[in-house]
Amino acid sequence: MQGQPPPVPDPRGVHQYRTAAGQGQMLRIMLGTAIALSVVLLARALAGYLKGDPYGAAVAEDAEGAVLLGALAQTFWTFLYVGTGLVYAGWMYRAAKNNLALGATGPTWDPGWCWGGWFIPFANWVIPFLVLREMWKASDPGTPPGPGWRSAPIWAGITWWWVLWVTVALLQIVAFTAGFAEAFRTGISTGVARDPDLPGWLHLVDAATFALLVPAGFLAMHYTRLLEARQATRRANQHEIPM
Repeated sequence: MQGQPPPVPDPRGVHQYRTAAGQGQMLRIMLGTAIALSVVLLARALAGYLKGDPYGAAVAEDAEGAVLLGALAQTFWTFLYVGTGLVYAGWMYRAAKNNLALGATGPTWDPGWCWGGWFIPFANWVIPFLVLREMWKASDPGTPPGPGWRSAPIWAGITWWWVLWVTVALLQIVAFTAGFAEAFRTGISTGVARDPDLPGWLHLVDAATFALLVPAGFLAMHYTRLLEARQATRRANQHEIPM
């Protein structure tokens, strides 16, 4: 009829649903490995600080070997940390696309922000949190297709994860800045914030970083499980969605 707005196309006919469970399982394995390694590095940092020797070299027969082992563990953790972040961004992208396939319309953050939000300095402290909040609400099984998901409640664990994430980022900046300044002042060239000659409080900052990454990792793992379950339930309630 004339005077009526054109019908809005159903997003479920535009976007294809593909389960994120496989990516989620890989992500949880990587998160679990990162958590376990963080616990080891935390214990090592605390033990070294209490003994006045961050690497534990004073109690080892091979001091250089102890330093090398610590450096290798830290390097492996860094690569694992970066790799987990990339897999997490990929999982978020797939889950965000699935929300569109399940009928959620009008997102503020389109799926591309699941990647881009992590690579903008300082904005990456906020954008992933906002994307995760929106993804959670859009996956609510109790809301029909359309924009009604905006009024859905969010899981409090998302906020706690964000607080931990920002705190870890701030601690890393403090450790790097102070460690670099101290290394420059004393002429140290063997490392930043982890050299045995650096102030002990920097090693405590390091320990605090690993300590906070443990609950942050568990919250991230739990979020992925919950969101996958919410999407599966939402899809099961919409039998007209093709496999």
